[in-house]
Amino acid sequence: MNGRTKPSSYAGGNYVYWLGLMDNDAYSLIMVIEEKPDKNQPKIKQDHLSTSGTTYGIDFMIGNKEYFGKG
Repeated sequence: MNGRTKPSSYAGGNYVYWLGLMDNDAYSLIMVIEEKPDKNQPKIKQDHLSTSGTTYGIDFMIGNKEYFGKG
């Protein structure tokens, strides 16, 4: 929660991590990655990358069970 001193090795260190807080209580982890063309990516991903801008992947995980089902 106090920041990383070096990038994570996950996915080549390309993810940026964020914590979701409510009333200073951590309830989620958000991971953002800039998706770039790569011949090793699955074709379905390659087919959906922007051809005129930037494509980002966003993963959102709820980690505190007290927030499950809250909408």
